[in-house]
Amino acid sequence: MLTMNPRQCGLSLIDVLVAIVLFSIGVLGLVALQASSTQNSVSAESRNSAALLADEMAAYFVGNNGGLPSSTTQTAWNNRISAALPCGTGTIAGTSGADMTVTITWIPPAQQTSNCTGSSDKYVTHVWWP
Repeated sequence: MLTMNPRQCGLSLIDVLVAIVLFSIGVLGLVALQASSTQNSVSAESRNSAALLADEMAAYFVGNNGGLPSSTTQTAWNNRISAALPCGTGTIAGTSGADMTVTITWIPPAQQTSNCTGSSDKYVTHVWWP
């Protein structure tokens, strides 16, 4: 018959508890990594949307032979920005026939408050007309 030394009783229980603690730390690390990955994915999607919307206005400028867009066109474009980006706004500045600067700002969902205040991201593109 196998007998145990009284000093070894509970040793395997401590081993199991240490293994559970190490496993829990690993799982928490994976959860944090997943949260960071999701946040980066949302940020990349917002930047991509901003780039596409700025490119849309740059293409309008080039297609209009360097003419700045009308207020109706700008309003429709701003409505698309508001729909695509959280608290998104767009501005167009420039000289007709020369150059145009398109600026799109938005507030990432992680930094947004209820009244659209917080740290904003910005995408700027500059278009020159030869």
